[in-house]
Amino acid sequence: MEEKQGLIFITILLMGLVTYIPRTIPMLISSSYWPGWLKDIIEYLPVAIVGAITIPAIFIKEQRFIFFSSEIVASIVCLLIAYYSKNLILTVICGTILYIILNNFL
Repeated sequence: MEEKQGLIFITILLMGLVTYIPRTIPMLISSSYWPGWLKDIIEYLPVAIVGAITIPAIFIKEQRFIFFSSEIVASIVCLLIAYYSKNLILTVICGTILYIILNNFL
């Protein structure tokens, strides 16, 4: 039993290390030496990652591309609220409420 607990503890430590190292290395490297094109790529990277995660979840259901669903309507409303209000909390609350209403009552 103690051997199993030791293995679990070592596994957790190694997983923490694997998570920590990739996040700290970029902070150790000074961005003043980076070429301009690399800085531009890194600037748009978070938006690209969020898009890559959310767009398939919105437009693909049961391995088919869909053009109308509660996810699409709620996403469009969220984009409009975010654009005009610039308020993240309001956007998330309105999008969540709208999605629940569309998904459960329509």
